[in-house]
Amino acid sequence: MARQRRARKHKSKRHKSMPMGRRLLIGLGLVLPVLYFVFTRMFVDPFEPAQPSFELLVPQDVDLFVHRKHLAGDFEVFPEPKVPARWMRTSEWRSLAATDWYKATEWPVDMNALVAGLLGANAELLTDDGPIDPLTDFLGAEIAVVGRNPGTAGHMAFMARLTLAGKLAV
Repeated sequence: MARQRRARKHKSKRHKSMPMGRRLLIGLGLVLPVLYFVFTRMFVDPFEPAQPSFELLVPQDVDLFVHRKHLAGDFEVFPEPKVPARWMRTSEWRSLAATDWYKATEWPVDMNALVAGLLGANAELLTDDGPIDPLTDFLGAEIAVVGRNPGTAGHMAFMARLTLAGKLAV
C-alpha cells in the first residue's frame, strides 16, 4: 500500500516535457528575426527595393560625370573591352600609329606592357569559373565616375552597383 501511494505521488509530480520539435520551432522563431536584423544592419538587406539610377543620385553641380549601364555588353572576354580593338582596326588609328609623334611617345608601350603584366599576373583569377564573376557581379549593372575640378587634381569618386553575390563577397 505504501508503495502504491509513493508511486501515485511520484506520478503526479512529473512534468510533461515539451516535444523537441516544438522547442526547436520556438527557438528558431526567436533567434531568426534577431539574426536577420543584425545581418541587414551590418551587411546588406537582400530584400531591399531597387535603387534609382546614378543619374538621379549624383548632384547636378559636379564637373565630371561619366556613366555607363550594362557594361557587360562592351566585353567579349573580360577584361579586354571591344572598343580598343575596334579603334585599332580603323585606318585613322593606323595612320596615327605610323607618325613619328606616336612612336616617340612612351605611354602606348608602357600601357600595353602594364595591361599584359596585369593580365598575366591575374590570368587564373580571370579565367576561374567560380561563384563570383567580376564583370557581372561588380561592374556589369551600372558604373559611374564623378568628380569636382578634375583638371586640378580635385576630388573623384568611382561608383558601381553590385549584385547580391557581389555585396556578399565584399
